[in-house]
Amino acid sequence: MERSGSGKPPRLKLNDVEIGLRHIGDQVYVPKNIQILKDVFYKKDIANQFNSQKFFCEKPISKIRPEKYHRIESFCFVATENVKEEAELLLSSLRLFHKQPVYLICDVATKEYLQRKKLTENVNFKLGATKEKLDKIQKDNFDNHVCIANQIHHAPAILKKMDVMIWALKECNNTFFLDSDIIVLNSLQEYFTSSVVLSPHYYAENKIHKGFEFGFYNAGYVFCANKGFPKYWKYEYLNDSTFFEQECMNRLPKKYKIQTFGKDHNVGFWRDGEFPQEAKSVHTHITEKGNANRGKLLDDLNRQTKNYALEQVKDKPILNNYIRFHYNPLLKKLAFIHFGKAAGVYTQQYIRQNVMPNTNHFNSWWNLGHDNERALKRDWTEEELLAIAKKDVQHGFAHNHHINWTKKTVKAFNDNNWLTFMFIRNPKSILCSLYFWCQKQWDRWEGKDIDNTVLREPLQGELINMSGQPDPYKVSLNAFVQHILFDEDAKHLWILPDYIDDIKYVAEFTDKNFGSFLLDNFQHNYVPKKKLNVSKSKGYETYLQQGTITSETDTMINNHPEYKRYLKYLD
Repeated sequence: MERSGSGKPPRLKLNDVEIGLRHIGDQVYVPKNIQILKDVFYKKDIANQFNSQKFFCEKPISKIRPEKYHRIESFCFVATENVKEEAELLLSSLRLFHKQPVYLICDVATKEYLQRKKLTENVNFKLGATKEKLDKIQKDNFDNHVCIANQIHHAPAILKKMDVMIWALKECNNTFFLDSDIIVLNSLQEYFTSSVVLSPHYYAENKIHKGFEFGFYNAGYVFCANKGFPKYWKYEYLNDSTFFEQECMNRLPKKYKIQTFGKDHNVGFWRDGEFPQEAKSVHTHITEKGNANRGKLLDDLNRQTKNYALEQVKDKPILNNYIRFHYNPLLKKLAFIHFGKAAGVYTQQYIRQNVMPNTNHFNSWWNLGHDNERALKRDWTEEELLAIAKKDVQHGFAHNHHINWTKKTVKAFNDNNWLTFMFIRNPKSILCSLYFWCQKQWDRWEGKDIDNTVLREPLQGELINMSGQPDPYKVSLNAFVQHILFDEDAKHLWILPDYIDDIKYVAEFTDKNFGSFLLDNFQHNYVPKKKLNVSKSKGYETYLQQGTITSETDTMINNHPEYKRYLKYLD
């Protein structure tokens, strides 16, 4: 017998086989299964012995539609701050196939995170997993509890599994409990004719004995249409389990008539690489935080399962991009789609100086000493952007103005695991800013087209069309706004691009939204700084109240189809 490390329970190894131990108090341990100990001691062939027997109840779900079966009415899960990104993936993938209500017990950080990700539609929250509440549960129930088998699983949070099921079953006739690290790849609806459906681990043949130690069924994947089930499961967890809430599940088929999910459901590391060709769901941690403290063996098995998940979603772009982005959080590549007059200069400079100072910067406007030895004083072309997207870099920050991105280039960056993002502003503010930006450029260059900037050339062309010369002071703000609203040559400067729904992150620029973006993706605590390249505009509402912009013009903007299109993106 040897100790695995300071403060950890002892481990018993006999004839190269590790025997599971259960703590019964006062530093006394007994074998979890006495028969395994006897067989090892007498050098019996354990693998063959177990392979010849079935130790768990397997009742496959029929593939033939029965007359009556349970249709899924709700889903439920538990999440805390350390797995909030995985909860995001669970909800995102679930919503590709299911619209049923979701019941979630979580903490404040997780709720706010999912709100920022706009994943709260038909999601019911209870803040029942705060640190204070979980600490109390630990003190009241789990100090010195025999079910505590490692430092990986959090016993108080596990207890909330049953609580969220109880809550969901008060509101609906049935619920489907999922661990937060589930990736849904297809509809989970099956012909459920039993009130309880469990997910066998389907251990590899030479590992079947693990079921006695860790449980033959997985506790992160349960369909339930029996309101008493989670209460009974909770009782068993607290009173008769040697491995958290899972080992006691071995005894559930004695009380309930169950069905079992097939091997295409809930594919996890415990399959030891014996994966089905196609999966309906994969159970794996995609973030380092979610997979913390698991040791090299579990880490390797989890990585194997993640790679399997990536293979399963290669034809599902949304899931593929998300998983790859979080696969290794240190490998960050940002592609900034700079919308004109929406704090773009400020955004890129803040990230460059405070978030990603030592990275590959692909910016054609600045001499940054990387790929471009000199500033080109222009945007990248489509061909240049496509080449940047394919560059073999671990860290990168690419930039181009929105009018010179295309659906093709955005797709290329997405496909090569860049995080494409764009901040916008209310178009009324943009229209005003464009007018005063023209004046600023005129004052700066005395009306001479010295520097061919992205905005300067098309705007001066518009001014010439309106007044016969490029002097912005010769055109009123009201006339400028009315003209640019509908002119085919200039409206691309303010309308939303046709590729906007392909961008991974879009939000109105505010300090709050920018701060959330940096916190969610870099764990960076944003400190607002002085804004850069600010126009002389006093704000659209000021000019409307003054009459500088007429009510007629305001009505024209409000009724413009592009303005209405903006509304779904404005915060």
